[in-house]
Amino acid sequence: MKKIKPWLMFSGFVASLTTLFCCALPIILVSLGLGSVMAGLLSHLPWLIWISEHAIYFFILTFILLVISGYMIFYKPDSCTLDNLKQCQSKQTYAKVIWLVTLIILIIGFIFKYLLIYFV
Repeated sequence: MKKIKPWLMFSGFVASLTTLFCCALPIILVSLGLGSVMAGLLSHLPWLIWISEHAIYFFILTFILLVISGYMIFYKPDSCTLDNLKQCQSKQTYAKVIWLVTLIILIIGFIFKYLLIYFV
């Protein structure tokens, strides 16, 4: 299980970044009056449109990865030995911080994609 945890954290982080790119980035740029920048991004990065069209799948995938990695981080943490106690605890703290940042990115993307439309 020790080799799966870094992979889950990295994949969850990347998946949450895709939700941020598809949902929050366009609204932020257009709200700031940078619509031409957004148009330029879409012309150079056409995969942003595809991600935006399939955003629900990325939200579901990110949520599943966050649940699995959160279970492994908070409920089944690696046991630390006395030899490397300080290093092990710092790795666990680092993993918790990355998980929390990933969760915040997912929530921001979800708000911009599905909830903000009702208030604007």
